[in-house]
Amino acid sequence: TTSDTNDSSTPAIDNQVNTYKVKTSGGSLNMRSTSSVSGSVVLKIPNGTLLSITSISNGFGKTTYNSCTGWVSMSYLEKYTVPTSDSNMTYTVKTSSGSLNLRLAPSTSSRILTSVPNGTKVNVLEISNGFAKVIYKSYVGWLSMTYLK
Repeated sequence: TTSDTNDSSTPAIDNQVNTYKVKTSGGSLNMRSTSSVSGSVVLKIPNGTLLSITSISNGFGKTTYNSCTGWVSMSYLEKYTVPTSDSNMTYTVKTSSGSLNLRLAPSTSSRILTSVPNGTKVNVLEISNGFAKVIYKSYVGWLSMTYLK
C-alpha cells in the first residue's frame, strides 16, 4: 500500500499563508483571472469556504480553489481564526515516517502544502474522500484519515 507520508523526494513548500473565510450575502464569490474587477471570472467559490491567501494586490487576494489559481476581492473575505478545540474533532497525527503531507485537495495526487510532524494534534473541520480538512499553522489543507487517531 502507498502511504501519504512525506519523503525526501517530495519537498514541502515553505511559504506560510493567511486563512480567510468567504463572506458574501448568500451568493458565491467570483474568482478572477487578474487582480481587477475587469478580470474574467474563472470560477465561483461558495459562501463560507475557507481560502488560503498567498498575496494581496489592488484589494484582491491570490488563492487556489479546486486546483484553480486566481484572484478574489478581499472585500468579501474575513480573517479566519482556528475555532476552540472540540474534542470530538481533534485528532493526532500517527505515522511511522515522522510526518504527514498536508495537501491542497482531498487526494494523494494533490499538491503538498507542507508536512505535519508525527504527534501533532489537529482540529478537523470536515471529512471527505477519506481525508480530513484541517488548519495547521496558517495552512488550510487535507490530511489522510488513515494516519489520524
